[in-house]
Amino acid sequence: MKKYYFTAGWKMNLSLIESINYAKKLKIYMNSISDLSKDLKIIIFTDLLSLYSVLKILDNSPIEIGSPDLFWEDAGAYTGEVSPLFLSQINCNYSLVGHPERLINLKEDSQMVNKKIKAALRNNIAPFLIISEKRDFSREKIISQLRNDFLSYTDGLKAEEIVKIVIIYEPIWAINTTEAAPTDYIVEMVSEFRSLLNKEFGSELGSNIYISYGGGVDEKSFKHFLEIEEINGIGIGGSSLDFDFFTSCINMVNDKLNKG
Repeated sequence: MKKYYFTAGWKMNLSLIESINYAKKLKIYMNSISDLSKDLKIIIFTDLLSLYSVLKILDNSPIEIGSPDLFWEDAGAYTGEVSPLFLSQINCNYSLVGHPERLINLKEDSQMVNKKIKAALRNNIAPFLIISEKRDFSREKIISQLRNDFLSYTDGLKAEEIVKIVIIYEPIWAINTTEAAPTDYIVEMVSEFRSLLNKEFGSELGSNIYISYGGGVDEKSFKHFLEIEEINGIGIGGSSLDFDFFTSCINMVNDKLNKG
Protein backbone atom coordinates (compact mmCIF):
# COMPACT_ATOMS: atom_id res chain seq x y z
CA MET A 1 0.00 0.00 0.00
CA LYS A 2 1.58 3.24 -1.11
CA LYS A 3 -0.95 6.05 -0.98
CA TYR A 4 -0.89 8.25 2.08
CA TYR A 5 -4.03 10.29 2.72
CA PHE A 6 -3.65 13.64 4.44
CA THR A 7 -7.11 15.10 4.83
CA ALA A 8 -8.58 18.25 6.32
CA GLY A 9 -12.16 18.98 7.34
CA TRP A 10 -13.12 22.64 7.47
CA LYS A 11 -16.60 21.90 8.84
CA MET A 12 -18.71 25.09 9.18
CA ASN A 13 -15.92 27.47 10.11
CA LEU A 14 -14.94 29.53 7.06
CA SER A 15 -17.13 31.93 5.13
CA LEU A 16 -17.17 31.72 1.34
CA ILE A 17 -14.72 34.61 1.03
CA GLU A 18 -12.44 33.15 3.70
CA SER A 19 -12.49 29.77 1.93
CA ILE A 20 -11.61 31.37 -1.41
CA ASN A 21 -8.76 33.37 0.08
CA TYR A 22 -7.39 30.29 1.87
CA ALA A 23 -7.54 28.28 -1.38
CA LYS A 24 -5.72 30.96 -3.38
CA LYS A 25 -2.99 31.17 -0.77
CA LEU A 26 -2.70 27.41 -0.64
CA LYS A 27 -2.36 27.08 -4.40
CA ILE A 28 0.57 29.49 -4.40
CA TYR A 29 2.17 27.52 -1.59
CA MET A 30 1.71 24.16 -3.32
CA ASN A 31 3.26 25.52 -6.53
CA SER A 32 6.41 26.26 -4.53
CA ILE A 33 6.93 22.57 -3.65
CA SER A 34 9.19 20.96 -6.24
CA ASP A 35 9.46 17.46 -4.81
CA LEU A 36 5.91 16.54 -3.87
CA SER A 37 5.60 12.77 -3.49
CA LYS A 38 3.34 11.06 -6.01
CA ASP A 39 2.07 8.85 -3.16
CA LEU A 40 0.70 11.80 -1.17
CA LYS A 41 -3.04 12.42 -1.52
CA ILE A 42 -4.12 15.73 0.00
CA ILE A 43 -7.88 16.21 0.26
CA ILE A 44 -9.77 19.11 1.81
CA PHE A 45 -13.38 18.53 2.79
CA THR A 46 -14.81 22.04 2.55
CA ASP A 47 -18.28 23.17 3.54
CA LEU A 48 -20.90 22.76 0.81
CA LEU A 49 -21.29 26.46 0.02
CA SER A 50 -17.64 26.96 -0.87
CA LEU A 51 -16.98 23.52 -2.37
CA TYR A 52 -17.27 24.45 -6.06
CA SER A 53 -15.37 27.73 -5.75
CA VAL A 54 -12.48 26.10 -3.89
CA LEU A 55 -12.48 23.15 -6.29
CA LYS A 56 -12.11 25.49 -9.29
CA ILE A 57 -9.35 27.51 -7.64
CA LEU A 58 -7.36 24.38 -6.81
CA ASP A 59 -7.97 22.75 -10.18
CA ASN A 60 -4.69 21.49 -11.68
CA SER A 61 -3.05 21.55 -8.26
CA PRO A 62 -2.05 18.59 -6.05
CA ILE A 63 -4.88 19.43 -3.63
CA GLU A 64 -8.19 17.69 -4.19
CA ILE A 65 -11.59 18.66 -2.80
CA GLY A 66 -14.18 16.48 -1.11
CA SER A 67 -17.73 17.04 0.06
CA PRO A 68 -18.54 17.03 3.77
CA ASP A 69 -21.62 14.91 3.00
CA LEU A 70 -23.91 13.65 0.25
CA PHE A 71 -27.44 12.26 -0.11
CA TRP A 72 -28.38 8.70 -1.09
CA GLU A 73 -30.50 9.65 -4.12
CA ASP A 74 -29.11 11.18 -7.31
CA ALA A 75 -31.97 13.64 -7.87
CA GLY A 76 -35.48 14.42 -6.72
CA ALA A 77 -37.55 16.32 -4.18
CA TYR A 78 -34.99 16.30 -1.38
CA THR A 79 -34.76 19.90 -0.27
CA GLY A 80 -31.48 20.88 1.31
CA GLU A 81 -29.60 17.73 0.29
CA VAL A 82 -26.65 17.43 -2.08
CA SER A 83 -26.76 15.00 -5.01
CA PRO A 84 -23.88 12.53 -5.42
CA LEU A 85 -24.50 12.62 -9.16
CA PHE A 86 -24.10 16.40 -9.26
CA LEU A 87 -20.95 16.16 -7.16
CA SER A 88 -19.45 13.69 -9.61
CA GLN A 89 -20.35 15.98 -12.51
CA ILE A 90 -18.15 18.74 -11.09
CA ASN A 91 -15.31 16.26 -10.49
CA CYS A 92 -15.72 16.11 -6.74
CA ASN A 93 -14.40 12.60 -6.22
CA TYR A 94 -14.55 12.23 -2.43
CA SER A 95 -17.07 12.61 0.36
CA LEU A 96 -17.13 12.14 4.09
CA VAL A 97 -19.74 9.65 5.24
CA GLY A 98 -20.90 8.78 8.73
CA HIS A 99 -19.31 11.68 10.55
CA PRO A 100 -20.14 11.35 14.26
CA GLU A 101 -21.25 14.99 14.38
CA ARG A 102 -24.01 14.09 11.93
CA LEU A 103 -24.85 10.90 13.79
CA ILE A 104 -25.21 12.87 17.01
CA ASN A 105 -26.63 16.21 15.87
CA LEU A 106 -28.73 15.11 12.90
CA LYS A 107 -29.65 11.63 14.12
CA GLU A 108 -28.26 9.79 11.10
CA ASP A 109 -28.33 6.03 11.56
CA SER A 110 -26.49 3.06 10.07
CA GLN A 111 -29.13 2.57 7.37
CA MET A 112 -28.65 6.14 6.15
CA VAL A 113 -24.88 5.78 6.18
CA ASN A 114 -25.19 2.51 4.25
CA LYS A 115 -27.30 4.16 1.55
CA LYS A 116 -24.87 7.08 1.30
CA ILE A 117 -21.90 4.75 0.81
CA LYS A 118 -23.75 2.93 -1.96
CA ALA A 119 -24.71 6.25 -3.59
CA ALA A 120 -21.11 7.45 -3.47
CA LEU A 121 -19.76 4.24 -5.02
CA ARG A 122 -22.52 4.29 -7.65
CA ASN A 123 -21.27 7.71 -8.75
CA ASN A 124 -17.55 6.89 -8.57
CA ILE A 125 -17.07 8.97 -5.44
CA ALA A 126 -14.69 7.50 -2.88
CA PRO A 127 -16.43 7.46 0.50
CA PHE A 128 -14.29 8.38 3.50
CA LEU A 129 -16.16 6.45 6.16
CA ILE A 130 -15.60 7.56 9.72
CA ILE A 131 -15.67 4.72 12.21
CA SER A 132 -16.00 6.40 15.58
CA GLU A 133 -15.19 4.81 18.89
CA LYS A 134 -17.23 5.58 21.96
CA ARG A 135 -15.51 6.32 25.24
CA ASP A 136 -15.29 4.34 28.47
CA PHE A 137 -15.81 0.96 26.83
CA SER A 138 -13.81 -2.15 27.60
CA ARG A 139 -11.38 -3.21 24.89
CA GLU A 140 -13.65 -6.10 23.90
CA LYS A 141 -16.70 -3.86 23.72
CA ILE A 142 -14.85 -1.31 21.57
CA ILE A 143 -13.78 -3.99 19.09
CA SER A 144 -17.32 -5.37 18.99
CA GLN A 145 -18.73 -1.88 18.43
CA LEU A 146 -16.29 -1.11 15.60
CA ARG A 147 -17.08 -4.43 13.93
CA ASN A 148 -20.84 -4.05 14.22
CA ASP A 149 -20.81 -0.46 13.01
CA PHE A 150 -18.70 -1.32 9.97
CA LEU A 151 -20.82 -4.34 9.06
CA SER A 152 -23.99 -2.23 9.36
CA TYR A 153 -22.54 0.57 7.25
CA THR A 154 -21.38 -1.82 4.50
CA ASP A 155 -24.34 -4.21 4.49
CA GLY A 156 -25.00 -5.53 1.00
CA LEU A 157 -21.63 -4.46 -0.40
CA LYS A 158 -19.19 -6.88 -1.98
CA ALA A 159 -15.55 -7.05 -0.89
CA GLU A 160 -14.43 -5.41 -4.15
CA GLU A 161 -16.68 -2.45 -3.32
CA ILE A 162 -15.71 -2.24 0.34
CA VAL A 163 -12.02 -1.99 -0.52
CA LYS A 164 -12.78 1.30 -2.33
CA ILE A 165 -13.79 2.84 0.99
CA VAL A 166 -11.20 4.81 2.97
CA ILE A 167 -11.74 4.40 6.70
CA ILE A 168 -11.01 7.20 9.14
CA TYR A 169 -10.74 5.70 12.60
CA GLU A 170 -11.74 8.36 15.10
CA PRO A 171 -12.24 8.04 18.84
CA ILE A 172 -15.41 10.06 19.34
CA TRP A 173 -13.99 11.61 22.51
CA ALA A 174 -11.18 13.21 20.51
CA ILE A 175 -13.40 15.23 18.15
CA ASN A 176 -13.04 19.01 18.48
CA THR A 177 -10.35 18.57 21.13
CA THR A 178 -6.58 18.23 21.30
CA GLU A 179 -6.97 14.93 23.16
CA ALA A 180 -5.65 12.54 20.52
CA ALA A 181 -5.51 8.86 21.37
CA PRO A 182 -2.13 7.49 22.54
CA THR A 183 0.03 6.03 19.79
CA ASP A 184 0.14 2.50 21.18
CA TYR A 185 -3.65 2.57 21.59
CA ILE A 186 -4.13 3.57 17.93
CA VAL A 187 -1.78 0.81 16.80
CA GLU A 188 -3.70 -1.77 18.81
CA MET A 189 -7.14 -0.66 17.62
CA VAL A 190 -6.20 -0.39 13.94
CA SER A 191 -4.46 -3.77 14.01
CA GLU A 192 -7.49 -5.33 15.67
CA PHE A 193 -9.77 -3.73 13.12
CA ARG A 194 -7.72 -5.06 10.20
CA SER A 195 -7.86 -8.53 11.75
CA LEU A 196 -11.62 -8.29 12.01
CA LEU A 197 -11.90 -7.28 8.36
CA ASN A 198 -9.65 -10.17 7.38
CA LYS A 199 -11.92 -12.60 9.22
CA GLU A 200 -15.11 -11.14 7.76
CA PHE A 201 -14.06 -10.52 4.16
CA GLY A 202 -10.78 -12.33 3.56
CA SER A 203 -7.18 -11.43 4.22
CA GLU A 204 -6.79 -9.25 1.12
CA LEU A 205 -9.42 -6.75 2.25
CA GLY A 206 -8.21 -6.30 5.81
CA SER A 207 -4.66 -5.92 4.64
CA ASN A 208 -5.35 -3.64 1.66
CA ILE A 209 -8.03 -1.25 2.90
CA TYR A 210 -6.77 2.24 3.71
CA ILE A 211 -7.20 3.31 7.34
CA SER A 212 -6.40 6.84 8.52
CA TYR A 213 -6.51 8.28 12.02
CA GLY A 214 -8.51 11.38 12.91
CA GLY A 215 -9.46 13.22 16.07
CA GLY A 216 -7.60 15.64 18.32
CA VAL A 217 -4.60 15.99 16.02
CA ASP A 218 -2.47 19.02 16.78
CA GLU A 219 1.10 20.18 16.18
CA LYS A 220 2.43 18.27 19.17
CA SER A 221 0.88 14.94 18.22
CA PHE A 222 1.17 15.07 14.43
CA LYS A 223 4.80 13.96 14.26
CA HIS A 224 4.04 10.95 16.43
CA PHE A 225 1.22 9.84 14.16
CA LEU A 226 3.51 9.98 11.16
CA GLU A 227 5.57 7.21 12.70
CA ILE A 228 2.64 4.80 12.95
CA GLU A 229 3.14 2.31 10.14
CA GLU A 230 -0.24 0.67 10.75
CA ILE A 231 -2.17 3.70 9.45
CA ASN A 232 -2.31 5.08 5.92
CA GLY A 233 -2.99 8.69 6.67
CA ILE A 234 -3.98 11.41 9.10
CA GLY A 235 -7.13 13.51 9.15
CA ILE A 236 -7.28 16.86 10.87
CA GLY A 237 -10.27 19.06 11.60
CA GLY A 238 -10.25 22.49 13.18
CA SER A 239 -6.46 22.67 13.29
CA SER A 240 -6.41 22.70 9.47
CA LEU A 241 -7.81 26.24 9.59
CA ASP A 242 -4.38 27.37 10.74
CA PHE A 243 -2.64 27.83 7.39
CA ASP A 244 0.88 27.65 8.82
CA PHE A 245 0.11 24.45 10.70
CA PHE A 246 -1.61 22.84 7.72
CA THR A 247 1.26 23.58 5.35
CA SER A 248 3.85 22.44 7.90
CA CYS A 249 1.97 19.13 8.10
CA ILE A 250 2.11 18.82 4.31
CA ASN A 251 5.86 19.30 4.52
CA MET A 252 6.26 16.70 7.27
CA VAL A 253 4.22 14.08 5.39
CA ASN A 254 6.00 14.80 2.14
CA ASP A 255 9.44 14.51 3.77
CA LYS A 256 8.46 11.17 5.29
CA LEU A 257 7.26 9.77 1.96
CA ASN A 258 10.29 11.02 0.05
CA LYS A 259 12.63 9.40 2.54
CA GLY A 260 10.78 6.13 2.16
